[in-house]
Amino acid sequence: MSSPSTRPNAFQGDKNHSPAALRAAATLLVALGLGLALWLALLKWRSLPCIGGGCEQVIHSRFGAVFGVPVGAVGAVVWLALFFPWSARWRTAWHGALALGAIGFMVVQFGVLKAFCPYCTAHAAAAVMAWPRRAVRPAQWGLGLALAFALGGYALALRAAERHAAAAGGRPAALTAGADAFLPLDETPPVAGTRPVLVLSVTCPACLDLLAAVTLTSWPAGKIGPAIYIKTDAKDRALAAVWLAACTETNGSSPRDRFMAVTAMLVGQRDVMASDPAATAEWLAGIFRPSAAARQAAEQALAQHTARLVEAGVVTTPTLWPAEGAARVTITPTDLWR
Repeated sequence: MSSPSTRPNAFQGDKNHSPAALRAAATLLVALGLGLALWLALLKWRSLPCIGGGCEQVIHSRFGAVFGVPVGAVGAVVWLALFFPWSARWRTAWHGALALGAIGFMVVQFGVLKAFCPYCTAHAAAAVMAWPRRAVRPAQWGLGLALAFALGGYALALRAAERHAAAAGGRPAALTAGADAFLPLDETPPVAGTRPVLVLSVTCPACLDLLAAVTLTSWPAGKIGPAIYIKTDAKDRALAAVWLAACTETNGSSPRDRFMAVTAMLVGQRDVMASDPAATAEWLAGIFRPSAAARQAAEQALAQHTARLVEAGVVTTPTLWPAEGAARVTITPTDLWR
């Protein structure tokens, strides 16, 4: 029986692995897990498709966030905790939470969603593989490596989304400034001119940031605002319909003032609406009380928007096709007018 001073452990290594090699392996696993978690959180926040596809059905599902916080962000906090000098009991708890959470998410991915996200699966594998190395505190250089993974992947996904948006050589033919578009950003719409086209969602954080900035920006006189198409799913369809109905039923106020008031109230509830869009829809309807006819018209408009977006193959929100130039997915309020 070996004495405590000679018994090998995770820090001392064994005859096959040095302590330095064990710590490097543990650090690489933690860096990979943290980088993937951060990257998936950024994709969720920006509503971007992942590189190579396959992730959208998982990370943008109802299981992709907890109380409005992306699951990747929750995981990133736990991975980050591993870099601190916790006791053995706490380190075991953090690793256990990662491993059990990863296994549970795989059950949801394959058993409930019946989908496959390769990056979510890689994250789960990193969490399970890190468990046997739970006694090893990762080196600080792992933080820089994880950040490089996340930001590099985000930059690649952003470029891929921009290339996808511009693949048609301009705006998709399906997205025209016709009667089915939402046109709230003109004080006095000019008779002629090519409009920018904007695609957004009422539960996309980047879209809400853009809408919030629009409500605080001076609207240029005589400029043509964008034709807006609203991307919806089963989770946020009711909220989008209430927002659209409340904006279009002016009740004596100007279209601009009505849009500003309704949208300011909408973005002010972003923390609640991310976790419960249906409750936010009821709250917004209780304040602005759109009529049944306005809500029915909004539902019809959203159905037309869905058909247009499916035909155009648009996935990413927000996406803007300016009057001239390539499509973009990073947008400021000044980009919206022609």
